[in-house]
Amino acid sequence: MALSQKVILLAALILCQFYGLATSQPCLYNFTIGNGQPVIITQSAPVCLICFNTANTTWIVGVVVSNGTAGAPYILNVMSPVTTLSGVQVGCYSLPEATDLVSSLVYVATPVVPQVVTYVNETETLNLDCTKVVTVSDAALAFFNVYSWFSPVGSTISPSSKTASLSSISRTAAGNYTCVTRLFTNANGVANVSGSTLVVVYYPPTVLSPQPTVYMAQGRSIQLNCTFDGLPAPAVTWTYPNGSVISSWPRFTIQTTSTSSSLTITSLVGGGDNGTYICTASNFRNVSSNTVQLYVQIPPDPPSNLMVTTVDNSSISLSWTNGFNGFSPFSDVVISYEVDRYPQDATRSQTFSMGTSATLVGLYPYSNYTIHVRLTNAVGLTSNPTNIT
Repeated sequence: MALSQKVILLAALILCQFYGLATSQPCLYNFTIGNGQPVIITQSAPVCLICFNTANTTWIVGVVVSNGTAGAPYILNVMSPVTTLSGVQVGCYSLPEATDLVSSLVYVATPVVPQVVTYVNETETLNLDCTKVVTVSDAALAFFNVYSWFSPVGSTISPSSKTASLSSISRTAAGNYTCVTRLFTNANGVANVSGSTLVVVYYPPTVLSPQPTVYMAQGRSIQLNCTFDGLPAPAVTWTYPNGSVISSWPRFTIQTTSTSSSLTITSLVGGGDNGTYICTASNFRNVSSNTVQLYVQIPPDPPSNLMVTTVDNSSISLSWTNGFNGFSPFSDVVISYEVDRYPQDATRSQTFSMGTSATLVGLYPYSNYTIHVRLTNAVGLTSNPTNIT
C-alpha cells in the first residue's frame, strides 16, 4: 500500500471515530470491505466499514447505492435491527462503470443465548456443550469454529472445544460456566459471541446438632436445634424418643428455615420427655440425621441405707447412700427431726453440705428422735424423705 493510501485510510478511521462521537455512538470496531475476507459482525456495538480502495466514492449495500466522500466510512450501527443485512454483499467503487468495485459479504451474526440451567449430581461428571448455550442465527455460524469454556472463577477448562467435561464434580464447583465462540482466524470480524449456563450441583443433606446434649428443669420450656444443608432443599422432620414423628402435637412446635430447624417443647414432663430426639433431613440424593439428647431435670430421689452410726448425750451421727440426682447436681442435705420428750418444740432442721454423712448436734439427752433426710438440687428438695427413729 502506498503512503498516500495509508494516510487516506488513517483519515478514514479518524472520520469513523469522529462520526460515531458526533452521533453519540462511537465506532468500537472497524472492518475493511474488499480485502477478500467476509465481514462478521455481532450485535454488540456500532461498527465502521472502511473501503479497501480508499479512493472509492460510492458504496453499495445490496441494491442500495449511496454516494460518499473518498475514503469516508460507511457507518453501520448494529445496536439497531440490522439482521436484514446479514448475507448481503457490501461494495464500494469510484468509476461510473464500477470496474474498480471491491466488495465483501457481510454477516450480522445474531447470538441466541437461551436461559440454560444444567443440573448434575455431586461426584458425577458435568458435561457442557457450547451449542446448548449459544447459537448464531444464520450462515455466519460457519466461520465460528474456535470455542473455549470458562469456569465460574474465569479459569479456562476447555481452550479449544465445543464440549467440556468435569469428572467428580463437587458442590463448590456450582455457578455460571461460559462458552466463548471465536471467529475463524482469517475472518474479518468481532470475536465475542458467548453464552453461559448456570450449573446446579445436587448433593445429599448433612445434619448437625449445635447442642447435642441439653438439660432443662421440668415444667419449663426448651428449644432443640439442628442445622442442615443439601440440594434440592431437604425435607426436615423431628422424631420423639419413642420413635414417633412429631407433627401437630400439643406442647410441641417445629419451625424450619432453609438451613435450620427448631423444636420447642413447653411444660416439660420429667421422665416423659426425656430421651433422644432425632432431626432428619432428606432429599432424593440421600437421608441424614443427627440427635439431641434431652434430660428433663427433676428433684433428686431420696437417699437409701439411712442408719445411725454413733450416738452421745447431745448428738447423733448418720450415714446414707445418695440416690438418683434428677439430672441435676446435688447441692445440700437437709435433715429435719422431731423429739418426743419436748412435743412443744416444732420440727427443727439442719442443712449440711452435700455428702453421705452428717452429725446432728445440740440434741436433748435421753430422748427419742424421728429424723428425716432430704437431698436437694437446682430443681428442689426430695419429695419424700428417708426417715429413721
